[in-house]
Amino acid sequence: MNTGSNGKLKDSIYFQENSNPIKVCESNNQIYFNYSDVCKIFNKNIDEFKEWDKTLQAQKALKKYNIDSDFLEDTNQETWGNKFLMIILGQWIEDILFETWLFLTITTYDSFETTNKSNHTADYNYKETQRKRSEVIEYVTSYASATGQKLVEVWVMLYHEFKNKFEIDPKNLTKDKELIIDKICKTGYIDDLLEIAWDLIGR
Repeated sequence: MNTGSNGKLKDSIYFQENSNPIKVCESNNQIYFNYSDVCKIFNKNIDEFKEWDKTLQAQKALKKYNIDSDFLEDTNQETWGNKFLMIILGQWIEDILFETWLFLTITTYDSFETTNKSNHTADYNYKETQRKRSEVIEYVTSYASATGQKLVEVWVMLYHEFKNKFEIDPKNLTKDKELIIDKICKTGYIDDLLEIAWDLIGR
């Protein structure tokens, strides 16, 4: 797929006030981020990231999010990827401030479809679910910043507690290719996840 000819430039976002912009593009109802822009901010080489993407560490991360490595090249030979791969890019850069900013940024581009896959979703409320979802993310990112832990480590800890409590692997709640927290939202477990975050991280 060619983002240059088929993608629609949607936005430009900034990691920090003095940083270069990161272009955001929409194509086939999906949001893609310009990886080349991100790498310039951190003086990284995109080709090095593509090589790292082949490592065991990267493959484990890709498997966790149930996605394939899929780079999109536009007419200017810039590299684009979806939000899931953006998370992998954030792990490669290893900057806690960027990882925190990234999760909050992805939240603003997420959209939910009301699902009714079980009785647990009968009272699905979009606005309230969004609010609780944002609250969980705020707890996780604040905790990561305060403790120096990587965001992914805090998420793993949170989801591990969820799995222990409900004997359900949250990544298997739906077959959709999306963030685990979105699977939890769509199946009506967001209140439970928020309660776990309160108990685990502190109100």
